[in-house]
This record gives sequence, structure tokens and C-alpha cells, in this order.
Amino acid sequence: MTRPLLASVFLGSLLGCNSGGDGSTREVALVDLACASLDVATGSWESAKLPEESTCETAGSCCSWIELRGNTKLRVEHGLGRRPRSFGSFLSFSETGVGSTPAAGDALRLLSADDTHVVLENNTDQRFYVRFDLR
Repeated sequence: MTRPLLASVFLGSLLGCNSGGDGSTREVALVDLACASLDVATGSWESAKLPEESTCETAGSCCSWIELRGNTKLRVEHGLGRRPRSFGSFLSFSETGVGSTPAAGDALRLLSADDTHVVLENNTDQRFYVRFDLR
């Protein structure tokens, strides 16, 4: 009697391991990135500015970062106009990026990049907000 019970508990725990998301890919259009900017002089593009911790929340000058749910992918349109040579990213638990840190590990993976889009993946169960730059 104990073996079937243990087997069902084990299988149930395996099925519940991927509870952060459904593995879907969400599209984010360039027009939806109100704070994205292109610096022609440096050849860089960013999805949003890094917040100035001291004034962002009090002055109301924060930009929303892109929501990245757990175990999902984002296909984000960028305005660089070419395939990027480098990629930098920050994650935050806050939509405005306050308290952000450079992304690392499974929390944010760059899966592909071309002259119009990047595909990012969050391979954890945690929801984050992401901001990235391309050069």
C-alpha cells in the first residue's frame, strides 16, 4: 500500500516543478517600449534607462521595464537596425527597475538575436522585470 502512495506523491511533485509559467513566448513590439532609445553616436539601443535610485520613485520619472514571467520567453523587437554584437541586461523585482542587478544564470538567457528581434528566456519559476541594451 505504501509504494503506490509514494509513487503518486513522487509523480505529483515532478508535475508541479514547472509551475512558474507555461513555456509560452510573448511578443513585445517596439511601439510598446515607451522608454526605448537609440544612441546613433555610440551605436547602442536600450529598452529602458536604468533608474536613478534617489529620484526615480519620488519624481515619478521611472520607465516600466518588460515583465518576464517564470519559465517563459520574450521575443522583443529592437530598434538597433542591425544584429547586435553585444548584449547587457539587468533584472529587478520592481516594474520600474529600482533595486536592479545584472542578470545572471537561468534568470535571463539570450536565445537569439537578429537585425530586428532578440529572444530572451527566464528558465526559473520567478517573475522578473528586465531591461537590456544592445551594441
